Amino acid sequence: MEQKDDNNVMPYNRELFENMSYFTDAVWVIDVDSRKVHVLFDKFYPDTTGRSFSLETTQEQLSLSCHPDYIDLMHSYYEPEFLQSLKKSFSYENKYFIDSSYHTMQCVMTPAQNENGSNNIVYVTTRDIQSIIDERNRIEKNYQDEYQNISNCLNAANLGLWYFILKDGTPKFHIDSTTAKIVGVKEDLHPEDNYIFWYDRIESEYVPKVLECINKMLSGKPAEVIYPYNHPVRGKITVRCGGILDKNHKGRGVKLRGYHQDISEYNDKLLREIELSNALLCNFYTVVSINLVENTVKVLWDPNDIYRNYIDENGVMPFDFNSFVYDISPESLGNFKNFTSTSKLRTILNGKRLYSAEIETISSGWLRVTMIPSFINKEGILDRVVFLTEHIDNEKKEELKMANLLKKTMEKKDYEFYSLKSIASVYLSMHLLDFKTNELYEIKATESIRDYMQHYRDSSVQELLWGILRHRVCAAHREEALKFTDLSTLSERMKGKSDISLEVINTDDLWVRFSFVRDQAETNELSKIVFISRIIDEIKRKEEHLVLMSNTDELTGLYNRHAYEDFVQKSEDEGVAENLWLMGVDVNGLKVTNDTKGHKAGDELIVGVAGILNSAISSFGTVYRVGGDEFVVILYGTEKEISACLERMQDNKNKWHGVFSENLSFSKGLVSAKEFPDAGLAELEKEADRRMYEDKRSYYSSSAGDRRGSRK
Repeated sequence: MEQKDDNNVMPYNRELFENMSYFTDAVWVIDVDSRKVHVLFDKFYPDTTGRSFSLETTQEQLSLSCHPDYIDLMHSYYEPEFLQSLKKSFSYENKYFIDSSYHTMQCVMTPAQNENGSNNIVYVTTRDIQSIIDERNRIEKNYQDEYQNISNCLNAANLGLWYFILKDGTPKFHIDSTTAKIVGVKEDLHPEDNYIFWYDRIESEYVPKVLECINKMLSGKPAEVIYPYNHPVRGKITVRCGGILDKNHKGRGVKLRGYHQDISEYNDKLLREIELSNALLCNFYTVVSINLVENTVKVLWDPNDIYRNYIDENGVMPFDFNSFVYDISPESLGNFKNFTSTSKLRTILNGKRLYSAEIETISSGWLRVTMIPSFINKEGILDRVVFLTEHIDNEKKEELKMANLLKKTMEKKDYEFYSLKSIASVYLSMHLLDFKTNELYEIKATESIRDYMQHYRDSSVQELLWGILRHRVCAAHREEALKFTDLSTLSERMKGKSDISLEVINTDDLWVRFSFVRDQAETNELSKIVFISRIIDEIKRKEEHLVLMSNTDELTGLYNRHAYEDFVQKSEDEGVAENLWLMGVDVNGLKVTNDTKGHKAGDELIVGVAGILNSAISSFGTVYRVGGDEFVVILYGTEKEISACLERMQDNKNKWHGVFSENLSFSKGLVSAKEFPDAGLAELEKEADRRMYEDKRSYYSSSAGDRRGSRK
């Protein structure tokens, strides 16, 4: 380093320097003609303050502390041609090694006139903009104990802090170490690269929701969003993100502050087999996973400690629901015994996506139990079932009360309309049909139904009913509803029954249950009957959501074998698309990894392959996990588009590294519908499987033998 030269202090505009109070870390002045740099102030290297250096020496010294990725860029800014070309202030960012770590620095070059009036003076101001680090250091210094407690809590909750700087160009995403871990970003990335890395891995369908959340923050309101995120190592995780506008920000652009939290573990704890929302889950009395292979039950959600005396420290107990028979009412015992053995469960769920039943217990009243197939093995045998119990005692008792009251009213010789009206309050509509007089009496009706009946009051009962249904039932369910309300067959359909029902979707997109209720004493000819409708949308939407979740693989978040079988069935019905491609994929070396490193390491490989495949195919298709280490990929596109997908797949695989394994490998077999124009999906799958095993044999031949063992 050159010695201080007090006689060669360059002239500078003192007023300009004093007005640059925002940039307090360092101020230099460059004389472009003499190629001298004078250090007016430098907080990081105070011994250089007041010294002058040649421009070449300055560049050389900066290279020693500059981050390698920024060296070339830094040099370009100190070239005389660039300095002479400056007409206004120019801002850039750099990284310098200070106090054992790289600091992100904001630098501003401002041209000015020297004492001769020529524009050959450039002021350089530098500021360390790692405000999170600065704030943490300040907090730690002043409130060390409190800060440590807060930090421990944040880390324990998988919660990290971040801030956005939004100005011209790509947003800058500044993150702490916890947030970096959550999003899987490398610690030395530039803030702009942090943003790109994070944004590209948000599940595509959730991007609008994330952007909506950011816009809400920008409006000055706190906002939060939960979204799936494709972690480069862990695969799909669930992230909670929230923040607010930093109104105290004095710098350029707009600043948002917030947090990222990994809630995957929390979600898994509540329900590991299927991904249900917290709002839905909180309605459940218990949630358990039944392993039909091991004959065990894993308790996932039990806020009332129903299973407390039956489970071990891991929340597991033998699969034997007969222990609970004593608590079942005699009337519900038959239904409950359908759930008490492996064979009964497999029988009752055969071909179903969901099965529900209402059970009355002695201790807790009425429960709705719902069973969802969770995993079907490659032989098509049901291996695991999710068993959900919902407390519906109040709802069921009210329903039974109204049903009994209705039946009692119907048993009277003379129908008392005021009694029916009192019952009708819980229904959407209620009408009394008199077959002898061919009249339809309104007990309760919506305004639109009332207007319709008034307009067509001279029509027959049948015409009125059908007219109402054509007006109020959605097109997809209309034919079924008309058949249900066919009065010519009603007497035959209701023999020996007090009521019959049908569930449809109306034109308001709500689920409705239509019912005919009659006097039990009437066993043959119908004379009078009540036709009622009731909104059951909440129950049906919940069932639909459960069915949807049953198609999701618990480990990877991909579609599972159930969903693939649905796709196969649809293809059989509609035919195979001409631009369809099918690829079979199998993880290499999974057995060895499981045996030598444990099943967590094996799961890491499965999740890794899932993430590689899913991110590579983008919008060109769908990935299914159909077995333990087996995937099927369905693609649609031209040969060029599919080739690009394969290139992304290879690139993703090369970049992958895990916690337990440095790399991974998988074998694949790809076939197109154009190669076999007359083949169905089953034939294409068989050919893809054959090609995949050729690829696998090649892999193991080059790896000194097949270490997986024999395959059946």
